[in-house]
Amino acid sequence: MIRRIVSIAMGLLATGAMATAPETTVEGTGWRTESAAALPKYATVAARNKEQILVWDGAKGAQIARSVVLLVGAPYGEVQPIVQQALGMFGKFTTEVRDKPLAYLPDDWNAVLLSRRADLRNALVERFTLPRLQQAVAQGALTPSEIEPWLARARARLDPIPLDRDASVPADRYTLDAFRVTYPYWSATQHLKYGLFGKQESTLSIDVSDVTAMFAHPATAVQIRREDRYANPNYHPFTRLFSDDFNILSTGPSATLGDDIVPAPVFLAVRDALAGLPGQVEIARSPRAWVQPVPRTTATPTLALVAPARNVPIIKAQAIRWDALVTDQRPALYPHDLLALPDGDLLFSSQVLD
Repeated sequence: MIRRIVSIAMGLLATGAMATAPETTVEGTGWRTESAAALPKYATVAARNKEQILVWDGAKGAQIARSVVLLVGAPYGEVQPIVQQALGMFGKFTTEVRDKPLAYLPDDWNAVLLSRRADLRNALVERFTLPRLQQAVAQGALTPSEIEPWLARARARLDPIPLDRDASVPADRYTLDAFRVTYPYWSATQHLKYGLFGKQESTLSIDVSDVTAMFAHPATAVQIRREDRYANPNYHPFTRLFSDDFNILSTGPSATLGDDIVPAPVFLAVRDALAGLPGQVEIARSPRAWVQPVPRTTATPTLALVAPARNVPIIKAQAIRWDALVTDQRPALYPHDLLALPDGDLLFSSQVLD
């Protein structure tokens, strides 16, 4: 089967030379097809099979594409059948069709969604961030005037909840009706094993998702990638037992290694098939290429300087022994911190030695 795919690859590249001319991604990186043999370090299986792969041309030279995303300005119902038909020449695939809720979008697509949907960012802030800020005010950790700057920063985040975690989780988002809206999803997977003992395997995946919810027009995303797994030539179950740096707690080298690549024939077949649609086709290394910058509103309270009143008596400072503030009567008391709280209270800490 792998030889059949390689022969198809060579045929496509021979007949579609015009399609392989260098072009540019949304991020501004050039792309082209290249023999995997020219970059064998990160495409071991593809190089061994003399395959053509997709590479990026950037400031750091040629880099192997680990995944590619095509954004098509056309409805999902038009794109999905075309992709499925284009894959027909590459053999049998296992397919999956289902509707997924927006709450469970992959992280990259979730960032795209929130960057383009202020209504969803606001819904998250109102549901999760605001109640926590109000609780902080009630506990004296914040003043009421400090809430607005916090809310402004939260609304500018691409995952603006909550305060005590770095990011929200799908279960949080799923509690909101707007994130329970579903989008059509179709995937095709081809799993191949080859080699003398079948120790080499490749998993080719093509995902088609309706991303209209993120854009102001019908849009569909197609993502292509292949994972290759092969035996580690430097691995032997007993080698590390006799090595100088043997550590019984270490797992040692892995028995298998892996590379992620994009087969050029599959990419070109899908891209050329989509070119027949009226909508624009954009190519990117990652979905984050379509993340829009979120403008931050300056909500810092205006600082008003007021001259001190001259018709009131001056309050003189009164010294208080610090040990009078500590209820513990043991003599070995050492002050540590003094923190002024927003409501006028003081938080005092000390070390007590027995």
